Amino acid sequence: MKKGKMFLTTLMLGLFCVSSAVFAEDVPYTLAQLQELQKDSPVSFAADGIIGECYIQGNCVFKDGQKLAKNTTKGLQLLERAAEKHPESAFNVGDYYLNGTQGVAKDYVKAHKYLQKAADAGDERAMYLLAAMYMTGNAKPDGSTPADLVAMGLLMNACQKGLKEACAHLSVEEDGNVTNINIK
Repeated sequence: MKKGKMFLTTLMLGLFCVSSAVFAEDVPYTLAQLQELQKDSPVSFAADGIIGECYIQGNCVFKDGQKLAKNTTKGLQLLERAAEKHPESAFNVGDYYLNGTQGVAKDYVKAHKYLQKAADAGDERAMYLLAAMYMTGNAKPDGSTPADLVAMGLLMNACQKGLKEACAHLSVEEDGNVTNINIK
């Protein structure tokens, strides 16, 4: 395998390990390598996601020793661009907007947009957070379906994917039918 292809593969795998909740302070790439990939690469979204998280977290040290100062605006811009092609980035952006963490102002409309994108790609954590948004009135479903039914569907899907937190909010009868949702 050529060195360039190997690096791209490693970079893509690295991004899938990145999460806003647990972000490694030591980035195994140089900032220059990531910036080069941002220019015109099929995995530019991966570089955008890593650099964006570094700006938001403000605590990354790159392989070459460089650091990025915290810059929430620039970080969100890069993460939003990454979110167009990467569900993990969409979840991270949605989570930041929903909870107002890391200096990001709460914005339920943007939170819904990005969490929906991640949920559509199968992210059970996004399904869970969307369900909570519907049940607390921070999001309104499209169409005529009541919010509690939309939330129930999201929780059921997240539970089926193995998210215990989602299962805990469902009341399930012995026959397997879901009869109620509990948002505490």
